[in-house]
Amino acid sequence: MQVLLSYGWPGNVRELKNAIFKAVLQGKNAEQEVTAADLQMSSNNPATPMGGAPAADLNEMERQMILKALEAAGGNQGQAAQKLGISRRTLSRKLKIYRADKDFGAGDALPGSLSSEQKRYFRSNVNETATLIVERHEHRVKLVNLSMGGAAVLTHLQLKPGSEVYLRFHLPGTDQILQILGTVAWAESDGQHGIQFRDVAPHAHTYLERWLLSRMESEGWQAPQHD
Repeated sequence: MQVLLSYGWPGNVRELKNAIFKAVLQGKNAEQEVTAADLQMSSNNPATPMGGAPAADLNEMERQMILKALEAAGGNQGQAAQKLGISRRTLSRKLKIYRADKDFGAGDALPGSLSSEQKRYFRSNVNETATLIVERHEHRVKLVNLSMGGAAVLTHLQLKPGSEVYLRFHLPGTDQILQILGTVAWAESDGQHGIQFRDVAPHAHTYLERWLLSRMESEGWQAPQHD
């Protein structure tokens, strides 16, 4: 604080904002404390521009802070927004602006978006009753999570990996009931089993994909958009 008070600030409030933005962006522990070393200035000399954006370009500094926060949050927009102290809606609006920027190619994915591979393996936790059909016998099981590639269920049955099963379940929040052929991929001693989907009908694939995309967005992820 003494460093800030003793500096002349020839650029007035704008220069002060620039210095603080830089310190927060590149400080070693800026989330907890901004030190005089982070400000990289003295009481006698103006602040020295640091690598990256020009000192006067507040928009670029803001952009760098946002992208850095997204990277630190592993691309999760909800976590990044919380870290930045802004709403997810504001963050989403900023990312749309950056997406339209000429620096991003038409096929580039911003931090916070999901690749096709990530979409495939994204799992959404659920707590629903489902039906597992094993050798034409139906059994009530608990559906634990869902992904495009499979599901996890909890059951008293002892199923061997490689066993062929059908899983019939209701997509939460919709009126869709899907039945998908799968194979037991793994089994745990606590009764949890992993089902790998083998044959997903086109209509079931569409409903499941739309549902998972909505769950991704609700958790702060963003599906890639292409022009």
